[in-house]
Amino acid sequence: MRLSSIVARACIAAFPVLAAACSGGRSASLPAAPRANAQTPLTYMNAEVRTASNLLYMSTFVGGTVQVYMQSGSNQQPIGQIGSISAPAGLAVTKKGDLYVASQHDGTVSVFHKGKTSPFKVLTGGASLAGVTVAPDGTVYASNGSSNKIYEWSTSLTPTVLTPNFSEPCEYVATDASGNLFVDSFFSEFDEFPAGSTKASKLFVSYIGTPSGILVNSKRDIVANFTGGVIATFPPPYNGKTSAQFPYYGEMIAIALDKTEKTLWGGNMVPQGGGGTVGQAYSMSTGALLDSTAGLGADSVLGVATFPPGRT
Repeated sequence: MRLSSIVARACIAAFPVLAAACSGGRSASLPAAPRANAQTPLTYMNAEVRTASNLLYMSTFVGGTVQVYMQSGSNQQPIGQIGSISAPAGLAVTKKGDLYVASQHDGTVSVFHKGKTSPFKVLTGGASLAGVTVAPDGTVYASNGSSNKIYEWSTSLTPTVLTPNFSEPCEYVATDASGNLFVDSFFSEFDEFPAGSTKASKLFVSYIGTPSGILVNSKRDIVANFTGGVIATFPPPYNGKTSAQFPYYGEMIAIALDKTEKTLWGGNMVPQGGGGTVGQAYSMSTGALLDSTAGLGADSVLGVATFPPGRT
């Protein structure tokens, strides 16, 4: 099995020693549920989470947790933590506040009510999951970071499989307000599945770099982050031309827009000045760094989500 590009990038960014074992210039098996230590991660949720209206979620791949923060403030500390998740990757949040957590190791998507630490539903049947997104009608999609498979859960707890136009591994997935599904690939191709369709259309190939996180805002612009520290916006008709792009310092894999779509959040694994992974907020209009959370140590954030969500 080919090593997931997303996992490999996470290893390289956050764990130089592990990176040598993960990559080594050859294909390798996906790592099995890494842990920061042998102890069970603490699970807690402050009461304010249930009523909060500006939450930030970030998954820690090695720590096996989802950290919960307030978006407002500076150098914010977590106000909640969901623990004991096996290699959590992509995250998604619905307008109702339900949190969807993709497990890279287990191939499942666990669904949590806002402010809760135990899932009320678990979708099974996936493998090597990376990104996850929820369409307006409740259909759930998750990408396989080691192949070109996308898993679709509509009315069943087990998925059907969609195949994009490209043959290389998927990166992340996003849906727009009409339920159209978008996916980016390891070799920078962007595809779209029209709502209700199992056939993908190739949109464009970007030459900025290797993409990972992908969003679709309310204007149907595709927003993606690329290796080398670039956030780019691609408007319809999706010909590969950007309407905006800005640089950032570091390495981010997952991104999310806030409700206003004026602020973009990401988990930066190599922030300027060091100190370990942090959540960072950037202005979509200027690219300015607006905020950084407290550090998460040497860990990899493969999932970021906000509540209320931007259109993702």
